[in-house]
Amino acid sequence: MFPKRVFYLFFIFLIFTLTECSKNSPTSPDNLKELWPLKVGNFWKYVKSTNLDSIFWKLEVIGIKKIQEEVQLVLWENLYENYRDTILYRSEDDGIYGFEKGKKFLLFKYPVKTGDKWSFVEEGEVKCISTNTQIQTPAGKFSCIVYQFSRKEEDNTLKIYLNVYMHPGVGWIASEIIEDTQPTEWFYLKSYHLN
Repeated sequence: MFPKRVFYLFFIFLIFTLTECSKNSPTSPDNLKELWPLKVGNFWKYVKSTNLDSIFWKLEVIGIKKIQEEVQLVLWENLYENYRDTILYRSEDDGIYGFEKGKKFLLFKYPVKTGDKWSFVEEGEVKCISTNTQIQTPAGKFSCIVYQFSRKEEDNTLKIYLNVYMHPGVGWIASEIIEDTQPTEWFYLKSYHLN
């Protein structure tokens, strides 16, 4: 049997070690600077919920382009359907912006509070539905902000069609496609590389 003094010293050492590890963790709030680190060379690979073994799509920051201001070029590759597209994003102090047809729009507000809403391209709306949802993916477990994308239909009803799970400092963790109020497909982060 251990003497009480040895036990207490071990306990204090354990608490100190756990505290220091959590402070230096790359996901602790002290180390988080931006929602989605859009630096050239960063990439994220995703799998579909129906096939967790093969990469379904990949996002990679491939360059910087000057339009009205510098924007990051993100190559969106659907490896399953052999589809490629380049999307323009820009990280600013209040979140991540997208560009379409020369117009700039806020995609992911950050910092954000649950319940915050804003408009984006034509009849679209984004709402933060959570700032602390735990999600397990093949790349690990993440605490995420959940952004819900919806649009107005012709009959003026609001239809939810996508929930995006973002983890500050890593970025896009998962997506949930919704049809008729039910999730139909999930995409999960399998691996990523940040410079």
